Amino acid sequence: MSQRTEAKARTREALLDAARTVIGRNGLHASRLDLIAAEAGFSTGAVYASFNGKDDLFTALIDREVVRFLSEFAAVVEQGSDVADRSQRAIRALLDYLEREPDFFVLVMELWSRAIHEEAFQTFYLERRALITQALALILEEGARSSGRELVLPALKIATVVEALGEGIALRFLADPGTVSSDDFDEIAELLSGALTRPSTATGEDGPSAAGRGERDTA
Repeated sequence: MSQRTEAKARTREALLDAARTVIGRNGLHASRLDLIAAEAGFSTGAVYASFNGKDDLFTALIDREVVRFLSEFAAVVEQGSDVADRSQRAIRALLDYLEREPDFFVLVMELWSRAIHEEAFQTFYLERRALITQALALILEEGARSSGRELVLPALKIATVVEALGEGIALRFLADPGTVSSDDFDEIAELLSGALTRPSTATGEDGPSAAGRGERDTA
Protein backbone atom coordinates (compact mmCIF):
# COMPACT_ATOMS: atom_id res chain seq x y z
CA MET A 1 0.00 0.00 0.00
CA SER A 2 1.39 3.40 -0.99
CA GLN A 3 1.87 6.21 1.51
CA ARG A 4 -0.85 8.18 -0.25
CA THR A 5 -3.31 5.30 0.07
CA GLU A 6 -2.40 4.78 3.72
CA ALA A 7 -2.88 8.48 4.45
CA LYS A 8 -6.28 8.44 2.76
CA ALA A 9 -7.32 5.39 4.78
CA ARG A 10 -6.24 7.08 8.03
CA THR A 11 -8.19 10.20 7.12
CA ARG A 12 -11.27 8.12 6.34
CA GLU A 13 -11.07 6.32 9.69
CA ALA A 14 -10.54 9.59 11.56
CA LEU A 15 -13.63 11.04 9.90
CA LEU A 16 -15.68 7.95 10.78
CA ASP A 17 -14.53 8.22 14.40
CA ALA A 18 -15.47 11.90 14.42
CA ALA A 19 -18.87 11.20 12.85
CA ARG A 20 -19.57 8.58 15.52
CA THR A 21 -18.81 11.10 18.25
CA VAL A 22 -20.71 14.03 16.72
CA ILE A 23 -23.79 12.00 15.78
CA GLY A 24 -23.84 10.39 19.21
CA ARG A 25 -23.73 13.84 20.78
CA ASN A 26 -26.01 15.84 18.47
CA GLY A 27 -28.11 13.30 16.57
CA LEU A 28 -27.83 12.76 12.84
CA HIS A 29 -29.92 15.73 11.68
CA ALA A 30 -27.84 18.28 13.59
CA SER A 31 -24.50 16.71 12.70
CA ARG A 32 -23.32 18.90 9.84
CA LEU A 33 -20.31 17.85 7.81
CA ASP A 34 -18.33 20.90 8.94
CA LEU A 35 -18.81 19.83 12.57
CA ILE A 36 -17.64 16.31 11.77
CA ALA A 37 -14.64 17.60 9.85
CA ALA A 38 -13.69 19.96 12.69
CA GLU A 39 -13.99 17.12 15.23
CA ALA A 40 -11.49 15.13 13.17
CA GLY A 41 -9.19 18.14 12.68
CA PHE A 42 -9.82 18.45 8.94
CA SER A 43 -11.54 20.80 6.54
CA THR A 44 -14.93 19.99 5.02
CA GLY A 45 -13.11 19.28 1.78
CA ALA A 46 -11.49 16.24 3.40
CA VAL A 47 -14.95 14.78 3.97
CA TYR A 48 -15.87 15.11 0.30
CA ALA A 49 -12.52 13.62 -0.69
CA SER A 50 -13.44 10.46 1.24
CA PHE A 51 -17.24 10.26 1.01
CA ASN A 52 -19.99 11.27 -1.41
CA GLY A 53 -21.76 13.40 1.14
CA LYS A 54 -23.39 12.91 4.52
CA ASP A 55 -25.47 9.85 3.64
CA ASP A 56 -22.43 8.02 2.28
CA LEU A 57 -20.50 8.86 5.44
CA PHE A 58 -23.39 7.67 7.63
CA THR A 59 -23.84 4.34 5.85
CA ALA A 60 -20.09 3.66 5.88
CA LEU A 61 -20.09 4.34 9.62
CA ILE A 62 -23.01 1.97 10.19
CA ASP A 63 -21.24 -0.79 8.26
CA ARG A 64 -18.06 -0.39 10.29
CA GLU A 65 -19.84 -0.30 13.63
CA VAL A 66 -22.08 -3.31 12.89
CA VAL A 67 -19.01 -5.42 12.07
CA ARG A 68 -17.29 -4.32 15.28
CA PHE A 69 -20.35 -5.04 17.40
CA LEU A 70 -20.98 -8.46 15.86
CA SER A 71 -17.36 -9.50 16.29
CA GLU A 72 -17.28 -8.66 20.00
CA PHE A 73 -20.81 -9.88 20.72
CA ALA A 74 -20.28 -13.27 19.06
CA ALA A 75 -16.92 -13.80 20.74
CA VAL A 76 -18.53 -13.41 24.18
CA VAL A 77 -21.77 -15.31 23.57
CA GLU A 78 -20.18 -18.29 21.81
CA GLN A 79 -18.33 -19.14 25.01
CA GLY A 80 -21.65 -20.18 26.57
CA SER A 81 -22.20 -23.90 27.08
CA ASP A 82 -25.94 -24.01 26.31
CA VAL A 83 -28.87 -21.80 25.37
CA ALA A 84 -29.43 -20.57 28.94
CA ASP A 85 -25.78 -19.64 29.36
CA ARG A 86 -25.63 -18.05 25.93
CA SER A 87 -28.82 -16.07 26.55
CA GLN A 88 -27.39 -14.67 29.78
CA ARG A 89 -24.09 -13.90 28.11
CA ALA A 90 -25.94 -12.17 25.27
CA ILE A 91 -27.72 -9.83 27.69
CA ARG A 92 -24.55 -9.11 29.62
CA ALA A 93 -22.62 -8.51 26.40
CA LEU A 94 -25.33 -6.15 25.15
CA LEU A 95 -25.38 -4.15 28.38
CA ASP A 96 -21.58 -4.04 28.60
CA TYR A 97 -21.46 -2.71 25.05
CA LEU A 98 -24.17 -0.17 25.87
CA GLU A 99 -22.15 1.14 28.78
CA ARG A 100 -18.90 1.35 26.82
CA GLU A 101 -20.23 2.28 23.36
CA PRO A 102 -23.57 4.08 23.73
CA ASP A 103 -22.96 5.95 20.48
CA PHE A 104 -23.34 2.68 18.54
CA PHE A 105 -26.95 2.30 19.65
CA VAL A 106 -27.67 5.94 18.91
CA LEU A 107 -26.48 5.24 15.35
CA VAL A 108 -28.74 2.19 15.11
CA MET A 109 -31.74 4.21 16.26
CA GLU A 110 -30.93 6.95 13.75
CA LEU A 111 -30.83 4.33 10.99
CA TRP A 112 -34.08 2.81 12.23
CA SER A 113 -35.76 6.21 12.05
CA ARG A 114 -34.52 6.88 8.53
CA ALA A 115 -35.61 3.42 7.39
CA ILE A 116 -39.15 4.18 8.55
CA HIS A 117 -39.37 7.50 6.74
CA GLU A 118 -37.11 7.02 3.71
CA GLU A 119 -37.55 4.14 1.29
CA ALA A 120 -33.96 4.46 0.09
CA PHE A 121 -32.71 3.54 3.56
CA GLN A 122 -35.16 0.70 4.19
CA THR A 123 -33.25 -1.89 2.15
CA PHE A 124 -29.96 -0.82 3.68
CA TYR A 125 -31.43 -1.17 7.17
CA LEU A 126 -32.99 -4.58 6.48
CA GLU A 127 -29.75 -5.98 5.08
CA ARG A 128 -27.69 -4.87 8.09
CA ARG A 129 -30.40 -6.01 10.49
CA ALA A 130 -30.40 -9.44 8.85
CA LEU A 131 -26.68 -9.84 9.55
CA ILE A 132 -27.26 -9.45 13.29
CA THR A 133 -30.37 -11.66 13.32
CA GLN A 134 -28.67 -14.46 11.40
CA ALA A 135 -25.62 -14.37 13.65
CA LEU A 136 -27.83 -14.61 16.75
CA ALA A 137 -29.86 -17.45 15.23
CA LEU A 138 -26.71 -19.46 14.60
CA ILE A 139 -25.46 -18.83 18.14
CA LEU A 140 -28.77 -20.03 19.62
CA GLU A 141 -28.88 -23.14 17.44
CA GLU A 142 -25.35 -24.11 18.36
CA GLY A 143 -26.05 -23.51 22.04
CA ALA A 144 -29.06 -25.82 21.95
CA ARG A 145 -27.20 -28.50 20.01
CA SER A 146 -24.21 -28.46 22.36
CA SER A 147 -26.48 -29.32 25.32
CA GLY A 148 -28.39 -32.08 23.52
CA ARG A 149 -31.48 -29.95 22.97
CA GLU A 150 -33.13 -28.20 20.04
CA LEU A 151 -35.11 -25.03 19.54
CA VAL A 152 -38.91 -25.37 19.62
CA LEU A 153 -39.31 -22.73 16.89
CA PRO A 154 -37.21 -21.80 13.84
CA ALA A 155 -33.99 -20.16 14.96
CA LEU A 156 -34.55 -17.00 12.91
CA LYS A 157 -37.97 -16.49 14.46
CA ILE A 158 -36.58 -16.76 17.99
CA ALA A 159 -33.59 -14.58 17.12
CA THR A 160 -35.89 -11.86 15.75
CA VAL A 161 -37.87 -11.72 19.00
CA VAL A 162 -34.76 -11.86 21.20
CA GLU A 163 -33.20 -9.09 19.14
CA ALA A 164 -36.32 -6.94 19.52
CA LEU A 165 -36.09 -7.43 23.29
CA GLY A 166 -32.48 -6.32 23.11
CA GLU A 167 -33.46 -3.17 21.25
CA GLY A 168 -36.02 -2.42 23.94
CA ILE A 169 -33.37 -2.84 26.61
CA ALA A 170 -31.07 -0.52 24.67
CA LEU A 171 -33.76 2.17 24.42
CA ARG A 172 -34.48 1.96 28.14
CA PHE A 173 -30.78 2.10 28.97
CA LEU A 174 -30.11 5.13 26.78
CA ALA A 175 -33.03 7.03 28.31
CA ASP A 176 -32.55 5.90 31.92
CA PRO A 177 -29.37 3.87 32.54
CA GLY A 178 -30.02 3.43 36.25
CA THR A 179 -33.06 1.20 35.65
CA VAL A 180 -31.26 -1.48 33.62
CA SER A 181 -28.66 -4.02 34.78
CA SER A 182 -27.62 -7.52 33.77
CA ASP A 183 -28.72 -8.92 37.16
CA ASP A 184 -32.31 -7.93 36.37
CA PHE A 185 -32.34 -10.08 33.24
CA ASP A 186 -30.40 -13.20 34.23
CA GLU A 187 -33.39 -15.07 35.66
CA ILE A 188 -35.63 -13.99 32.80
CA ALA A 189 -33.04 -15.16 30.26
CA GLU A 190 -32.86 -18.56 31.96
CA LEU A 191 -36.65 -18.92 31.95
CA LEU A 192 -36.88 -17.93 28.31
CA SER A 193 -34.14 -20.29 27.23
CA GLY A 194 -35.81 -23.18 29.05
CA ALA A 195 -39.11 -22.49 27.32
CA LEU A 196 -37.47 -22.20 23.90
CA THR A 197 -35.73 -25.59 23.87
CA ARG A 198 -36.70 -29.24 24.23
CA PRO A 199 -34.81 -32.55 24.27
CA SER A 200 -33.27 -33.15 20.89
CA THR A 201 -35.08 -35.45 18.46
CA ALA A 202 -31.79 -36.17 16.68
CA THR A 203 -31.08 -39.78 15.81
CA GLY A 204 -27.54 -41.08 15.66
CA GLU A 205 -24.73 -38.81 14.50
CA ASP A 206 -26.50 -37.41 11.47
CA GLY A 207 -27.94 -34.51 13.47
CA PRO A 208 -31.53 -33.41 14.03
CA SER A 209 -34.44 -35.36 12.63
CA ALA A 210 -36.01 -34.43 9.32
CA ALA A 211 -38.76 -32.59 11.19
CA GLY A 212 -36.23 -30.54 13.13
CA ARG A 213 -34.28 -29.72 9.99
CA GLY A 214 -37.47 -28.74 8.21
CA GLU A 215 -38.33 -26.23 10.91
CA ARG A 216 -35.00 -24.49 10.51
CA ASP A 217 -35.06 -24.67 6.73
CA THR A 218 -38.31 -22.72 6.67
CA ALA A 219 -37.07 -20.02 9.02
